[in-house]
Amino acid sequence: MGGVRRLPNGNTLICETIHGRIFQVTPDGEIVWEYVCPIFVGPEREEGEDVNLVTWMHQGKRHWMYRAQPIPYDWVPEGTVRSEKAVTAPDNASYRVNG
Repeated sequence: MGGVRRLPNGNTLICETIHGRIFQVTPDGEIVWEYVCPIFVGPEREEGEDVNLVTWMHQGKRHWMYRAQPIPYDWVPEGTVRSEKAVTAPDNASYRVNG
């Protein structure tokens, strides 16, 4: 599952299966873009079900992704809306995820 693929422009496309993340890096290691799957799936625990809690938590909901396949831009059917926007990386010193 997952994988790494060298692209014609010299960049590398990486799919992190367990983290549901696809990203592209330059030969110098700079991240060009990334996508994190927002859909979480996993085993549901039924009330009263006899399940080892540690095992269940370890197998909890994830946003796994099987594989990423690069396709040419012109492969997308004509008439499909195409847009790109720059993403600014957050300041790691002050960025926090609320949980």
